[in-house]
Amino acid sequence: MLGVAPGLAMAETQLLAIIAGLLGVLAAALIVFMVVAAFAIRDLRAQLDRLTAFADTWEPVAADVRKTLAEISGQSVGLLTRLDSLAALLHRQARRTESVVEDLAGAARRNIDQVDSTVRRTLEQIEQISDALHRIVTGPAAKLRAVATGFSAAFREFSRGSQPRPDRVSTDEEMFI
Repeated sequence: MLGVAPGLAMAETQLLAIIAGLLGVLAAALIVFMVVAAFAIRDLRAQLDRLTAFADTWEPVAADVRKTLAEISGQSVGLLTRLDSLAALLHRQARRTESVVEDLAGAARRNIDQVDSTVRRTLEQIEQISDALHRIVTGPAAKLRAVATGFSAAFREFSRGSQPRPDRVSTDEEMFI
């Protein structure tokens, strides 16, 4: 950005780093959740496979085992339903967090743009004032210097009082000759 102070660019960079960090933490939490859910599902499937093999091997207790499997299956469905609702809740929270972060980033960008605009206008005004002061001071100073040079030459001429020496020829006389 033109005219932005280095501290402002650093603040925007830091804000973006914080946003990236928050999104990284959120992504890591979702990954951990998914890994835990995958292990739970894998373990439930493994238990279901073992129970099924046991039921096939032991016919006398197969009815009880099937009943137990049905209960476990019902509980796992309830657990999976709760895990699904938890995932949906986490997803909604992530979207809200993303929205808040986007709003904050937008507000920060607008504030930085406003500060940049203010600094740019201030610098332009300072430059205009400087140019005006330069014109106000140098114009009369040049005129005063010219007048002073004229007075100085006139005083020298009057103070000399005599005719110019023949061995000394002025530039005007030299040009005339």
